[in-house]
Amino acid sequence: MPIGFGDPGEGRPDELAAVPREISIGDLRYTTSHCVRGRPPGRAGRLCYSLAMRPDSKPVDQKTFIEEARRAQIVSCAVEVIAEVGYGQTSLARIAQRAGISKGVISYHFAGKDELIQQVAEYVVGNARAYMRPYIEAAPDAFGQIRGFIEGNLGFVGAHREQLLALGDILANARDANGSLMPDISGASGAIGTLDEFLRRGQKDGQFRAFSTRVMATSIRAALDAVSGQLIADPELDLRAYARDLVDLFHHATKA
Repeated sequence: MPIGFGDPGEGRPDELAAVPREISIGDLRYTTSHCVRGRPPGRAGRLCYSLAMRPDSKPVDQKTFIEEARRAQIVSCAVEVIAEVGYGQTSLARIAQRAGISKGVISYHFAGKDELIQQVAEYVVGNARAYMRPYIEAAPDAFGQIRGFIEGNLGFVGAHREQLLALGDILANARDANGSLMPDISGASGAIGTLDEFLRRGQKDGQFRAFSTRVMATSIRAALDAVSGQLIADPELDLRAYARDLVDLFHHATKA
């Protein structure tokens, strides 16, 4: 499952899927709106937007900008659809309908559903890493990094449940053309490696007792992965309390 993300990348929480309402490039002006008119704000639908363009008078890099914006729109709407109806019921036609575009527009920007799903997964994981990074960087020591990893991870889940649901469904059900599970798009191996590094540092500094850092890192990752199933069973799950309990559990499991 998808929430034990790997090594946090560049970015801050306020950079998550930021889409300006109006952008001007040269003589072009781009404005943003919901994918589907009348869709209530506050859902992930607010990430989906359409482009309104004034006629251009000179070529710059507008085409690249428009294409990137359109790809971002399609990915954001795909997150919504997968979270709503599940990966198995998600089709390019459904995503196109949500985005207010034709299916051919999606086919122009993505080679097929597999490529689009890969981009959706990378989008969610990238957002999660950016969200988690400040929690970890603010830590004064190794256990602070473990705490930050857990709290940042579950903080992202609480703030972006729809993205979590979409990614979880992708990881559980997505197959490539050969019927094989998609590769490690959730960053599981990277997450375990990052946690292992934190744990080794804590042992070196005398903060942690002797134990297999690989086993402990895998256990932390597995505990975080289990939260997605808990959320499905109990949508009102108190994630802050859950994070506190996990932090306390692994504090007792690791302390010298």
